Amino acid sequence: MQTTSAKDLATLGKSEEAGFVISLLIKKFTLVEDGSSDLYRCRATVDVSVIRVGNGESIFEREVNIHFPLRGPVSNKKLPLKRFRELSIKYLSQQIGYIFYERYAGDYDAPTELE
Repeated sequence: MQTTSAKDLATLGKSEEAGFVISLLIKKFTLVEDGSSDLYRCRATVDVSVIRVGNGESIFEREVNIHFPLRGPVSNKKLPLKRFRELSIKYLSQQIGYIFYERYAGDYDAPTELE
């Protein structure tokens, strides 16, 4: 797998007149529960980095690991895979976003269709 260097990302940022570039490297993304063909459970690992455009320095790095839904896998009879993928990506996006902005209890409500 080819990754983009911090220096290349800084160059890209300069071309867009940005001060920082956020890099997301998806290392793992699965939607089906391990060892099952009829249960959905998203597991994802993403490396998040922030690169300062001025000098190409990586100023922040964090690995984000998620399991969704939190309560355990959900049956494929409950909803189609396409909808589960949408919900999983939304959840992953929110977890990454929480790195960069404040959040409060109750900010995320799990979709009722998974209960």
